[in-house]
Amino acid sequence: MKMIKVGIASQEEIRERMLAIAKGEFKPKPTDPNIWFTSMRSLSQVLSDENRTLLDVFRKSRLQVRFRTGKQTVETSSKSIIGSN
Repeated sequence: MKMIKVGIASQEEIRERMLAIAKGEFKPKPTDPNIWFTSMRSLSQVLSDENRTLLDVFRKSRLQVRFRTGKQTVETSSKSIIGSN
């Protein structure tokens, strides 16, 4: 199973980091977290039993997932979201 590194930071710190990366001012190291949360509580909500069951359904069915992020729609497969195992 693929290891995912998780970071905890304030929403403003996450935003500043993402903008710096987008501007080319900062290049994340391979050892940096892949996913960021604003608190341990928000992380625990994502990893609830119900959500882990849903992720398992995605993994087993290889669903195509469509995300709407602001003005952009991103299509991806469940494989790229949760790994190949």
